[in-house]
Amino acid sequence: MSEVIPATAAIADAPLRLGIDVRPGPVALRPAVPGAAFAGPARPVTHLGSVDVILETIDAASPGDVLVVDNGG
Repeated sequence: MSEVIPATAAIADAPLRLGIDVRPGPVALRPAVPGAAFAGPARPVTHLGSVDVILETIDAASPGDVLVVDNGG
């Protein structure tokens, strides 16, 4: 059975649609798998009101890239 991974934009939109405050992860956040690394080349993108630019950045990203979204605060 293949694993279904939801799109980043869908994950980001869900709390907004549910009226949940979106906040950055806590500093103490650690990998679910001990010893797993979370690092890679940054793919910065600025959210300009539409997720299209984010989806384009995801499409242009390479495996291992880390999507960094400026959502205006």
